[in-house]
Amino acid sequence: MTYGCIRTGCRKTLSECDQGIVKQLNPSRQRAFLAILTHKSGISKDLCNTIRPLFPHGVDPHRLSKIIRILNLDHSFKIVKLMGKVNDVSTFNGLLTILNEYGDIRMQLLCKS
Repeated sequence: MTYGCIRTGCRKTLSECDQGIVKQLNPSRQRAFLAILTHKSGISKDLCNTIRPLFPHGVDPHRLSKIIRILNLDHSFKIVKLMGKVNDVSTFNGLLTILNEYGDIRMQLLCKS
């Protein structure tokens, strides 16, 4: 999305994914920023660090896009009710399950929210 200045006579515009905005932050805030912005959108730094080793092994951006789109997510709140509690309070609120295109579980995460 592009934003325009509302002052009379000013024709400046600003893209919401302008890396120049992030560069104005102090270095500790820049490191805390969770995404790498591109001219069209952005990508989380965690995902970027996960996929970076795939490119030298023949996974091109088109293939990577297909891999990410075939992932299925399921957020369940039932299983954690059967799990241990601390002072009668559930430790986790949900279980996030990530499956590939074949229905194989690729990852499960216990979530606080």
